[in-house]
Amino acid sequence: MEINNIIKKLLIRYPLFGNIIVNLQFCLCSDLVPAPAYTNGECIFYKQDFIDYFTDAEQEFIIAHEIFHIVLNHLSRNIGKDKDLLNFVEDAIINQLLVRDGLTMPSGVIYIPDALDYSVEELYMKYLPYLQQIKEWMNSNTYHMGISEIETWINKIYSKDLEELMDENSKINSTDLEELMNENSKIRSKILDNYQEQLKYDANAIKTSLGIEFPSVNVGKSKAILDWKNLLNKSIYSPDESTTSFYEVEMDGIIKKEEKPTESDSESEIIIDSSFSMQMPKIKAILRECKNILTASHMKVGFFDIEFYGWNEIKTEKDIDNLQIVGRGCTDFVKMVECFSNNADNKIILTDGECIYPDNCPCVLWIIFNDLTPEHYDPNFFQKKINYIFINTKDIPAPEKTKQLILERK
Repeated sequence: MEINNIIKKLLIRYPLFGNIIVNLQFCLCSDLVPAPAYTNGECIFYKQDFIDYFTDAEQEFIIAHEIFHIVLNHLSRNIGKDKDLLNFVEDAIINQLLVRDGLTMPSGVIYIPDALDYSVEELYMKYLPYLQQIKEWMNSNTYHMGISEIETWINKIYSKDLEELMDENSKINSTDLEELMNENSKIRSKILDNYQEQLKYDANAIKTSLGIEFPSVNVGKSKAILDWKNLLNKSIYSPDESTTSFYEVEMDGIIKKEEKPTESDSESEIIIDSSFSMQMPKIKAILRECKNILTASHMKVGFFDIEFYGWNEIKTEKDIDNLQIVGRGCTDFVKMVECFSNNADNKIILTDGECIYPDNCPCVLWIIFNDLTPEHYDPNFFQKKINYIFINTKDIPAPEKTKQLILERK
């Protein structure tokens, strides 16, 4: 997607930040830095990798992420703390804000589901015990501006040219983040409602005056746009982590409590259709996202074509990487369903859907990824009692883009 189109979309999505966005420069650069994009407060720099490597939705997320660093004044706050750990927790908070606002997060970025339950300072203290591990990852995957660049930005904050802009920025920083995002959502909804009203008078219109393209011009018939990761999150039962043990971290006279989860007794079982048409890179992409969701549940994976080949326990990212598909025969969905244990909290089947489905299996979630709908293979599919998520294979990223940073909790 061209950068101008991304900017237009973000102006619609975040109208409260419009004054900041329109005053930024966006520069294609060839810097040899690990991050696909970064900012010095005045300009957002993006590399050719940003254009070639990420989907349109992921590009929007990345640019929004950099804008939020400026909106939340991260470049000049908390001077004196470790820059890698500070950047880590700030990234975690921004990423959760954007995910909850419906943007598509690229794989391989910082993902802390409960980040918004903490302030920057609290999250900093929580992850302080993992400082060395975080520093190593951040140095390999992110980019920090030099001291001179930071000083230049701080000096410009107080210049007369940016006085009005930063006055607006300070108002944003003093506002509760949830309140801020809710206000953005209300304004955005009003803008889109006005657009839908306009469509009633012009059924052929597909663009607003800003050039934003919408998915459907059939008023009243357009379907909800949900990223497949969000669909998984809504469909998979994820038990709460109970916390019983603590440890203390002392820094500058502050003692911080750290929570640790007890051993989970929740079980989640995933059976993978191992027929010849299944693509292992796509399977692993979905398994990684399931693992992100099922952090408080034991996750087991097994392969099935016309017979079951046993369970593989998935504890880490490496276990998913090492999976090798077993089978490659025909498929029998009826026998496949019978292989689940009775006590599993989640019973999930990954398949391309190319078979006849059982008449009734309400306790099983079918994750079907294919370019064709399940009805193409089973004409009676939509009359059967089946819980399913249908994912177009084009929406599933390539395997090298699905790696997530996993910090093992001690």
